[in-house]
Amino acid sequence: MIESLQLAELDNFFQDACSDVQPTRVDAVDPNAAVVYTILLQDPNLSSEEGTTPTERLEVIVALPGQPLHHHTTQLKLNQVSDTVTQLRGIVTNLRLQPALAPAQDLYDWIVRPVAAKLQAGGAQTLVFVLDSDLRNLPVATLHDGDRYLIETYATALIPSLQLLDPRPLSNERLEILGVGLTEARQGFEPLPYVAQELDSIRAELPAEILLDEAFTKAEFQSKLDILNTPIIHIATHGEFSSQCRRDVLSSPGTIASTPKISASCCKVVPVMDNPSNCWC
Repeated sequence: MIESLQLAELDNFFQDACSDVQPTRVDAVDPNAAVVYTILLQDPNLSSEEGTTPTERLEVIVALPGQPLHHHTTQLKLNQVSDTVTQLRGIVTNLRLQPALAPAQDLYDWIVRPVAAKLQAGGAQTLVFVLDSDLRNLPVATLHDGDRYLIETYATALIPSLQLLDPRPLSNERLEILGVGLTEARQGFEPLPYVAQELDSIRAELPAEILLDEAFTKAEFQSKLDILNTPIIHIATHGEFSSQCRRDVLSSPGTIASTPKISASCCKVVPVMDNPSNCWC
């Protein structure tokens, strides 16, 4: 049911473009993978123990291959999850700050700790997170159990839904990447000084076509998409995203040209709408 709700949400976003997607069982993808679903429910009519603060419920369902589903609930203050995720992301993305484990440990306690023993007993090696609401921005690898980060114990993956992915491994072919990025401050967004290093690291590992800063224009990006037909596109820039894909924008230094089209892997061709201030879809 969770998968169906999330798929319906994405269908609405992409205008019913993924209606032919077939469900996939986790144990058919990886026998050592556990899937962690989260659902955040607001209870504005309920109060906390103090009787003054509205609350929300974080529902977590964990699916281990060949085992019954595990479910646990955590009652929290309203917006506590969102605020904690925001705090953790601020720490992770600001290299000038010293690591602060409190938000990483809180989120681990809410999501993973209640099922940690089952994960270990079940031999899980990979945790696949299907996150809801504000948790979609959660850097899951940074969750901390008090001794180590989650990534030190498990491989982690963050996906919108198992139903949207082809679980077959990539064929043994020469992969190429189109990497684009912006280091400069634009349209009120902060600069991203480490984007150049990020793209250089990608180019050091795999063949890559890179568009950085002034080279990253809407027209050039569309041209590379048309010519390269690359299976992997890495975008490192600011953006704004909403429930209506035509309002989504990416930040670039270039001027707005014609209206290009970008194909989504499971969806129809999605039109890219013109937007002011050198932002585009």
